[in-house]
Amino acid sequence: MLKVLVLIHSRGDADLANISFTNVTLGGTSSDARFTNDVNSGGSAADIEELFDNGTGNTVN
Repeated sequence: MLKVLVLIHSRGDADLANISFTNVTLGGTSSDARFTNDVNSGGSAADIEELFDNGTGNTVN
């Protein structure tokens, strides 16, 4: 079975004030994390995921 993953990868500190999600669907069949941080420079994946979760009409398939 082929596993597909759509993810949002964060590298460094995100400018959260300029990120928004409305009616976004993240699809795929993998159970891996959808929001990830860069191994070397960290990131803001948890904060970005919170923006996604609080956005209007966003879904994860």
